[in-house]
Amino acid sequence: MLPGDKNLLKGAKMMLIVERQLTRELLVSSLKQIGAGVTIHGPAHEMLQRVAEFKPDIVFCEYAMEPLDGFACVTHLRQHKVTVPVVMLVHKGDNPALAKSKEAGTNQVIPIPFTVADVIATVNKIVNPAPEPKRRELYFGD
Repeated sequence: MLPGDKNLLKGAKMMLIVERQLTRELLVSSLKQIGAGVTIHGPAHEMLQRVAEFKPDIVFCEYAMEPLDGFACVTHLRQHKVTVPVVMLVHKGDNPALAKSKEAGTNQVIPIPFTVADVIATVNKIVNPAPEPKRRELYFGD
């Protein structure tokens, strides 16, 4: 872990829409290391119903789930005007899933398998986004 990372998510609320227990446990452990306050997880249909009441700061969603996959979850969130950042967990090399995740409105993607460092780097991109490049305008004549 890098210096200062333990407060990256100080007190933030995380929602995990993740089917695989091992994936969920690694995420929870990683998020606690960087200061996440409350983390809830459960089946996709239950978590989608709880988004409005829980008001998460970041949602982590696994792409390969049943009966609702990650694409359907993110599409549902975006159709209901939920703008919270969503991180999709996609199996490395699954380019169609990666493309569909971006199409649905996913903010970041973490390839599976992943490490704690991958989670920290991804969260850092959301919490501390790179500044947008300055717009350069060309003026012709006076």
